[in-house]
Amino acid sequence: LGADEGIVLADEVFEGSDSFITAYILTKAIQKIGDYELVLCGRQAADWDEGLVGSIIAENLGLPLVTLAEAVDVADGELRVKRVTLDGYQVFAVPTPAVVTVSNEVGQP
Repeated sequence: LGADEGIVLADEVFEGSDSFITAYILTKAIQKIGDYELVLCGRQAADWDEGLVGSIIAENLGLPLVTLAEAVDVADGELRVKRVTLDGYQVFAVPTPAVVTVSNEVGQP
């Protein structure tokens, strides 16, 4: 699993945008890009602290969503996502493309 490229969206018009406007802007950019397997989002932004953007993007695009991922692997054309819960972990297999939000534990050895 790796990224072929990264894209930065930056404009003064984005400053102060709430979760819905941010998700709308990102959704439109994702639709313009077109060919993707995974939309990876952070858990939440420090400014609004709502944790909604990933969920809204998934809804806008009609894609499956897994939140609070600690690890993501690709196997047999699907994503295997290890998700953090209060009781430990859950593992999900979801078709691509999908939206995954990461937990604070992502990437820890």
